Amino acid sequence: MKNEELLNYLSAEKYIESLASFEKIGQKSADKSEILNRTKAFLKLLNNPEKSFKKIHIAGTAGKGSVSKIIQYQIAKNGFKCGLLTSPHATITTERIQINEKYISAKDYARIVEYLKPKIELFFQKFNLVPSFFELNFAIALINFKEQKCEFAVIETGLGGRFDCTNIISPILSVITNIGIDHTEYLGDTKEKIAFEKAGIIKKGKPVFSSEQDPKIKNVFKKEADKLNTKIKYINSEKSEILETFPKLIFKNQNKKYISKMLGNSQIQNILLAKEVVDALKMDFKNTISCTLPARLEIVSKKPLIILDSAHNELKIENFISLASVLKEKKLHIIFSISEDKDYKTILKKLKNIPKEKVFYLCKLPSFFKKTVILNEMKNILANEKVKTFIDPKEALKEALKDIKNDSAILSTGSFFLSGYLRESFISKEKLFN
Repeated sequence: MKNEELLNYLSAEKYIESLASFEKIGQKSADKSEILNRTKAFLKLLNNPEKSFKKIHIAGTAGKGSVSKIIQYQIAKNGFKCGLLTSPHATITTERIQINEKYISAKDYARIVEYLKPKIELFFQKFNLVPSFFELNFAIALINFKEQKCEFAVIETGLGGRFDCTNIISPILSVITNIGIDHTEYLGDTKEKIAFEKAGIIKKGKPVFSSEQDPKIKNVFKKEADKLNTKIKYINSEKSEILETFPKLIFKNQNKKYISKMLGNSQIQNILLAKEVVDALKMDFKNTISCTLPARLEIVSKKPLIILDSAHNELKIENFISLASVLKEKKLHIIFSISEDKDYKTILKKLKNIPKEKVFYLCKLPSFFKKTVILNEMKNILANEKVKTFIDPKEALKEALKDIKNDSAILSTGSFFLSGYLRESFISKEKLFN
């Protein structure tokens, strides 16, 4: 990449990020319904790029990133051009916007931001509002998909569903992975309340697919689907036979074998859910899945074994533990940090119960946006475990690399900010640019 292109990209990224603080400080925060109106109004200024391709909308507490990625991968393998909007990003913002496995180029990202600047100014003058960071990247993705003549786009919700800014789209079908407790300050403090918000992506007469198994949650979905005269198809992965868990996930379901580079037992239901969607699109589903997601049980080193993950709720941590427990390495060096708005007590107790010798490296989050749980408080929860504390996660990584032996592995989890930051030690930002 030319130096000028990199500088233009960094300038564009800085501009978009600067609007995040302006949004919080410089204007009244909109109520939930106004978010959708704001997004609709802004996209109208852009001549509604979202109307240029078929859309698949995906929500859920855990698994939506994996399901989104697998569906995009499969559509592309069938010979179509397919966009993907996902979040958050691990290393660079352009990871959020992809077409057929390739990130938006730094050049295109910077060019689209330049195009948006006068539109953002006009929008502010007209409505005294500024689109949020997520809305702006949503708009950049839509413009990119339109410019590149995508036939399909897989759109992952940012938060919830009903009042998520992506919910202005008219999808050909909707997908809801499963429901757990997360983002309670925005979505409600029970699974049923959270399910109601996620069910907001169900559209009139459009098919819905889900991997949820809890009868109470399914009842919430049914009420919404009945109101909108649509049906929900549920998948069940219980009859699957696991053949191998590492370094690839291999399993059988209905006499068909699946091989996946995405790791963790929860990927079984994610793959089968994606298959139902691909089947509904009348496309061929490739049983060997070679796509991966950054900082989601991502292997960044084989010798020594180093895996980066970002499990910040109960569902995600169970997937992390399912893999950590079966690694051949006898000792685990776990680098951990988490924001105080997560259920860190439950997560740490579960990590403590992994049936292996463990050393914990607790550290602060490398983010201005999130407040880390007090290290001593986490240390107390991990009583009787070997614990070391650090300010900088990269210092924790250095210490773990010093401590590691042949029978050991290093794993990081708890926060996307943590694993994304550590990932820079293995994959440079420059390497990720197209």
